[in-house]
Amino acid sequence: MQGAYLSRQKCRCGAQSRADWIVALAAHSIIQAGGVWIVSGSLVLAAIELVLHAIIDTAKCEGHYGLVTDQLLHIGCKLLYLAAIAAGWL
Repeated sequence: MQGAYLSRQKCRCGAQSRADWIVALAAHSIIQAGGVWIVSGSLVLAAIELVLHAIIDTAKCEGHYGLVTDQLLHIGCKLLYLAAIAAGWL
């Protein structure tokens, strides 16, 4: 859910400037949070997704883990959101 520009700029090491990095990471995370909001109808989950998505992607970009772990963490977040909805926590 990102083009080449966001993919490159959302990583601190690939961004043209600090401002480009912050804007690109925020834009990508907002897009993902918007998807969670649309599907779940929950602003709380969207806000959680915004923060977690930025953290997960930053850690991947910094080399703490690779693409597979990154995607598993993103999927794990979505599964936790479903569990929270199913349990009636929201």
